Amino acid sequence: MSSDGKSTLTTLSKREEIVNTILELLFIKEKLTNRDAEYLFAISLLFIEEFEKNRSRSYYIEFAYSIIVRTCFKIKDYRALYDFSVNFGYYPIARKLLKSGLVDEGILNYFLSDLKLAQFSNGDKMNTFEQDKVSKEIITSENKTFAFIAPTSYGKSEIIYQHILKNNELDNIGIIVPTKALIDQVLREAKKLRELNRKIITHEQNYNDSDRRVLAIVTQERALRLIEQNLIFDSLYIDEAHELFNFDFGLKHANRSLLLARLLKLNKKLNPGLNIYYFSPLIQNVKNLLLKNEEGDVEQYKINNNLKVLDIRYVSNSNEQFVFEQYLGYFFKLPNTENNLKYIVNCSKNYKKNLHYLYRPIYIEHYAKELFDQLPEYDELPNSLGNLIEELKYIVHPKFKLIEFLSKGILYLHGRLPNNIRNYLLKCFRDDTSIKHLIANSVILAGMNMPIDSLFFISGFSATNELINLVGRVNRLNEIFSNNGELNKILVPVHFVELDSYPQNRNGQLKKTVESLRSNIKDSVKNPLLENSVVNRSNLENSEKILALESNIVNDFDNPSFISRLTRSGAQQLLNYTDLGLIKLEKIINKTEIIHNADNVYKEILLKVKEVFFDNFVSEGVDRDIDYRYFHPNNNVKRLRFEPTINYYSGFIPSAYSPLKDRVNNLVSYWKDILSSPSDHDKNFMQYVGSQFGEKAYQSNDYNDSRAKVYIDLNDYKTREYDMYNIAIIKLQIDDEFVDFEIGLLVNSLREFNIISDDLYNLFMFGTNDIKELQISQLGLSKNLYNTLKKDNQIQNIEFDDFYNPRANQHLREYILSKQGIEKFELEQYFL
Repeated sequence: MSSDGKSTLTTLSKREEIVNTILELLFIKEKLTNRDAEYLFAISLLFIEEFEKNRSRSYYIEFAYSIIVRTCFKIKDYRALYDFSVNFGYYPIARKLLKSGLVDEGILNYFLSDLKLAQFSNGDKMNTFEQDKVSKEIITSENKTFAFIAPTSYGKSEIIYQHILKNNELDNIGIIVPTKALIDQVLREAKKLRELNRKIITHEQNYNDSDRRVLAIVTQERALRLIEQNLIFDSLYIDEAHELFNFDFGLKHANRSLLLARLLKLNKKLNPGLNIYYFSPLIQNVKNLLLKNEEGDVEQYKINNNLKVLDIRYVSNSNEQFVFEQYLGYFFKLPNTENNLKYIVNCSKNYKKNLHYLYRPIYIEHYAKELFDQLPEYDELPNSLGNLIEELKYIVHPKFKLIEFLSKGILYLHGRLPNNIRNYLLKCFRDDTSIKHLIANSVILAGMNMPIDSLFFISGFSATNELINLVGRVNRLNEIFSNNGELNKILVPVHFVELDSYPQNRNGQLKKTVESLRSNIKDSVKNPLLENSVVNRSNLENSEKILALESNIVNDFDNPSFISRLTRSGAQQLLNYTDLGLIKLEKIINKTEIIHNADNVYKEILLKVKEVFFDNFVSEGVDRDIDYRYFHPNNNVKRLRFEPTINYYSGFIPSAYSPLKDRVNNLVSYWKDILSSPSDHDKNFMQYVGSQFGEKAYQSNDYNDSRAKVYIDLNDYKTREYDMYNIAIIKLQIDDEFVDFEIGLLVNSLREFNIISDDLYNLFMFGTNDIKELQISQLGLSKNLYNTLKKDNQIQNIEFDDFYNPRANQHLREYILSKQGIEKFELEQYFL
C-alpha cells in the first residue's frame, strides 16, 4: 500500500455499490436526510481516524475533508466543517463561518474560538495553522537559499515583500518572473510599498551606474543584461521556479531555463554571498533546484494542505457527462448533455467570471466566435462595455473582432495581441463585472492573479504540473476570505469539455488529462545545467557542449572569449554557429568596417546585420541557401538574409511610433497593393505569421520540416477583408516582437563588438539620444504613448525621486487625471 493512502482509495473505488451510494448522495440527491448526512460524516470520520494513526496518508484527510465540505453545503449545517477547520488548522474557514453567522457556538464559545483564531490573523488576512507557521519561519529565516512550495494563491507575493522588507538593508534585489505580462502585476504590488526606499526598474535600460538600492522586477533575459551593465544582485527571488527544470534540446541556446541557470551561476560567481529564494506551487524535491557542481543545500518551506476542493466534471465528445472524484479516481455517470457547447453556456450562467482555456491562439479566436453565437445579447449594453468597445475602435481598429465579442461580455487574450492592449484588457477583466468570459492560454495566465470563478478546459497540455497550476488560479483564497467573499467558493468548478473542433495537444486524450489530476506532482528535470537533470543518450553530446560553453561564459566573464561575447550578447542563441562558423565569423567581425554615422539609421544598421551575420554564410542568387556547415539560424531570423526583408523592417521600425490603428490600415493597404499587382512568384503572396496562426506550409530549404504551417497566403484573404484586418493586428505584434527580440539581440551584438556606437544603438532602439528622453522611453512605455507625451510637451513634467523613480509633477498629474481608458491606465502605471 502506498504511504499516501492512494492505493486504498483505488481499491475502494472498485466497490461500485459503496462508491455509487456515496457519490449519489454527494452529487445527485438534492436534499439529504439526517441519516444520509450521518452516513457521509461517518465515512469521513473513519478516514480521519486512519489519518491520525499515520499522518503520511494525506489522501485520507483530503478525501474526508472533501466529503465534509460537500455534505455541509448540501445540508446547510456547517458545524462539522467548523470542527474540522479548528482541529486541523484550517482557520480561515473557521473564522469565515463565525463571522458569517453560519455556526452558533454560543457567546462564550464564540468569544474563545475567535480569541484563539486571532493569533493566526495578519491584519485582515487569516492564515491556516500551517501557513502561519511556515510564513513566520520564512520571515525570520537566515538561510541564504530556500524554497517556498505552496498551492497557488497561498500568499507567495506577500511573503516575498515581507521578506524583502525584513532584509531591506541589502542593496540590489531582483524578483525574476517568467513572463513580461507578470512584470506589470508585480510592479503594481511593489509600488504600494513606499517603505521599500528603492529604485524600481523593470527593464535593463532603466538602470544607471549611479543607481543605488535597486529592486529589479525583470525576466531572466533582462536580469542578464543588467549584470552586463555591472549590476550585481545581493538577493534573487525566483518566481515560478519550476520553470528552471524545462529544457528543449531543439531550442539549443534559446532555452529560457538555460538563461535562468546562467543568471544564477554568473551572479553567484560575482557575489559569492548571493541569496537565492525559490517560489513555486509545483516542485516535489527542492534538491532538484541545485545547479551542477553547486555546493550547499536548499532549505524547504512547504504548505501541504489545500483549503479548496475540486468539483470536476468531464463531458465527452459523445455528450456523456461525468463527475470525476479525484481521490477515488472514479468517473461517476450523470445524465447526458444535449450539446456540449450549450452545456458550457448553461453552466457559465452560474458564475460571475468564467475562464475558458485553449492552448492555441487560433483556437481561442475561433472558440470565441462559437461562444458568441450561443450567448444571448444584453437587454441593454452596459456603459462600461460600450465605452471599452468605442475605445478599442479608436486605438486598435473598428474591425478588431474582439469588439464584436465584447458586446456579449466575452474577452479573448493571447500572446499575439499588443502588450499594452493586453495588460489593459486584463485590468478591464478584473474590474468590469460585465465581462463574464475570458478565453485565454498559458502565455497570459502564468502566475497571473485574476478573479476566476470557474474553469472550462477545452484543449491544452497534458502535463499534470501545469494543469494543477492552472486549476489553482480558480477561486483564489484572498477572494474567498475577503469581507465580501463567499465561502462556497472553496468548491472549485472545473469543467473538461471535448469539442471536435479543438483537439488536444499532440493528439492527447482529454479523459487522461482529467485523470492526471489524481497524480502526484513530479519533477521533470531536463535542464542540463542542473545537478539532477536526466539527459537522453541522443542528447548527451549536445548537453556536454552546452555545459562547456556555459562554464566558459561564467568563468571568463571579466575577460570573455569570442564565443562567450557572442552568446552573452544574444547572437549565438539565434544563429547557432558551428565551430567552423565561429572561426569564420570572428575573422569577419575583426575586418568589418565600423559605422560612425548613418543618414538612415534603420536601413544601414540592418544592412550591417545582414552583412556580418549572413552574407558570408549563404549562397548567391535568389534563394540564398544556408550553408549549414557554418550555422543553423532559427527559422524566423533566417529571413534577414534577404534584402526585401531588410527593406521591409527599415520602414517598419520607425512606423512603430505611429498609432496602432494607422499601422493596421497601412499594412492592409500594402497587402491590397500586393494583391492588385501580381508578381511572377507565388511566394510574394505568402506572409510569415508563425505556427500559432499559420495556415499554409511553404516548400523551402529553410525548414527541416517543410510541412510546418507558418504562413498565410494573402490570396485567401482577397474576399475576407474583416479577417485581413485582424490578421494584420496579429502580424504587427509578431513583427514588433521580432524587432524587440531577434533584431534587438543582433543589433546588441554589433554594439558588443564595437561595430556600432551606443548612440547609434539608442537611435535604432529608442529613436533618440537625448538623455531625458532616453530616461523616459526606456521605462517601458509603449512607443505611441511616449510619442504622445513628447508631442504634448509633458516630458519636462516628469521628475525623479531620490532613488530615480519617475514621478509626475502637478502639471503631469493633472494631465493624467484628464485622460481616460488605456492612456490613463499606462500613465498611472508609470508615474503615479
